[in-house]
Amino acid sequence: MMRSLPFVARLLTVAHWAMADLRRDVAISVMSVLLLFLLIGPPLFLEVLRAGVVESWAAALQADPRNREVMIIGERPVSDAEIADLSDLPLTGFIVPEPSTFISTVRLQAQGRPMAMNMRTSAPGDPLLGDTPAPTSPEQVTLTHAAALALGVSRGDEVQMTLRRRPREGPQENLTILLRVAAIVPQEVWSEEVAFLNPARAAGAALWLQPGSGRQNALAELGEDVWRSFRIYATEVRQAPLLAQELTRQGFETRIASEQVALLVNLSDGLRSLMRISVIGGMGGLSVAVWLLQVLSVARHRREIALMAAAGLDRAGLITFFVLQGLMLSLLALLLAIMCLFPMLRFSNAFADRFLQSADASAGVDPMILASAAAAVLSLSLTAAAVAAWRIRRFDLSADLRAD
Repeated sequence: MMRSLPFVARLLTVAHWAMADLRRDVAISVMSVLLLFLLIGPPLFLEVLRAGVVESWAAALQADPRNREVMIIGERPVSDAEIADLSDLPLTGFIVPEPSTFISTVRLQAQGRPMAMNMRTSAPGDPLLGDTPAPTSPEQVTLTHAAALALGVSRGDEVQMTLRRRPREGPQENLTILLRVAAIVPQEVWSEEVAFLNPARAAGAALWLQPGSGRQNALAELGEDVWRSFRIYATEVRQAPLLAQELTRQGFETRIASEQVALLVNLSDGLRSLMRISVIGGMGGLSVAVWLLQVLSVARHRREIALMAAAGLDRAGLITFFVLQGLMLSLLALLLAIMCLFPMLRFSNAFADRFLQSADASAGVDPMILASAAAAVLSLSLTAAAVAAWRIRRFDLSADLRAD
């Protein structure tokens, strides 16, 4: 008799009976697995897709500083006070002033003849430089990889910056300034030959280059307003249109590349919410499906229940029988969903490569997602099957056995 067997032996016997019953009604078992697969597969695929394609896509959009930049069109005098006020705006993530575009090149020399380089101002936190340090003092310069290669210098070396001006009356004047290379911007971040100067040095150079200035040094003091424009970035992509509106209100003509990007980020937020709703709906449907399958299974197995009771299986063992069946069906459906996940991911990644054109926007199978899915499926199946099988406690097993 079953009651005389140890607990583990009884559990193994019940599991054997549950598996044998599923094999006996193979058509019903296959249909049950397919039904559960249709409820497990789509939410699982959507969750992997959300964590891979959508999240990576949104992160790539957010990470590109060009999508946060508000470009200033034209030039006008901009004071240090205005720059400070713009920096204090809650929408501003970074701002650095720039002199006139007519003074946009410098001549640098380390070995051989001086070379003309594009000049940009920079400051700590500059998103264009990525993780590369910006010049923190007027005596420093940050070079792009192409500029450093052309000059034949590396970090820590000295370069000479040569300024030339021709007064209205008199010969050409030259000024040579020694700068130390503070850092080099990697090629993948910036491919052109550019020298990033500290704002005080850039402003001083602009002042010195003015014909007839008579200035003897190329270092600007606070309050010497020589700025004609600035680079400004929003705190995040979705804030760039709002920052552009604020700058327009203050009289600046602006252009942004992020209006469509902001719409895409909002679209990714909508897709994220839709996928979460689908996952929740799928898990709810799974619970109901397992519960209904086990309710029908209990009703269909009245005779077998009575026979197992006659063999010495108590009511707890009978409930365990149906709970194990529910877990087996759900586990088979989950394994089928995971097997189908990989070819579906290849299709989604091909779609991402073709239409999103981003190497980052590709999905992979995160083990944590699979582990969470398995835990959710098995726990929901366990609960639903137990609730469905609980009605066995109300059965009159003796009457069912006599009726048989």
